[in-house]
Amino acid sequence: MTAFLDARLFDAGPTAVVVHAPLNNVLGIRTDMISVDPPWRQGNLSYWSHQENKEQDWSEFVNELSRLFTTPYVHLKVGRPECQQWLNVLEELGYSCAVFETTYYAGLNAQIIATRDKASLPKSCSIDSRDATKSVIDWARSIGVRSVFDPCIGIGKMADKWRRNGVFVFGTELVMFRALKSMHRLTSGRRLRKLTMDESEAFVL
Repeated sequence: MTAFLDARLFDAGPTAVVVHAPLNNVLGIRTDMISVDPPWRQGNLSYWSHQENKEQDWSEFVNELSRLFTTPYVHLKVGRPECQQWLNVLEELGYSCAVFETTYYAGLNAQIIATRDKASLPKSCSIDSRDATKSVIDWARSIGVRSVFDPCIGIGKMADKWRRNGVFVFGTELVMFRALKSMHRLTSGRRLRKLTMDESEAFVL
């Protein structure tokens, strides 16, 4: 599914694979869809980057993430202020987009669905604002999505919804403790192993 320059730790299960690896080391993906809840703005990005003693510029992050948008379908869960920037990125890449506003904790967020085929976009009435992710999953399964890639899997909460609804999940996470939480949530965390540099350079799932 995915090739890496440097996969530091990974765990595989029957319905999910989680890898601790920097985003810029993901070389390519072959899944039906990307579904991701990325950092929403520079402050959020800096907070998580610092957990790994790194610093990343927002524009650099947007470029790194959008480089991976090669799948037929993309689902982004973003803050409302960043929504237009992501729409511009997706439309420049040739996607047709639909935006659905939902609540997240105490504020608004935007669920963006992008497809190569405009006719396949869901209608607004099919997205339940009380559980938009589940609505997106139902729509995705109805059009044949069977595998998703989450490049910012975090602790695996959104990915777990995909997995529990019969969709195979492949996820990467920069921050070690968050990657470990995802591994325990999605793949049991019993088969953790470190990769050698030689294995990392040739690692293809």
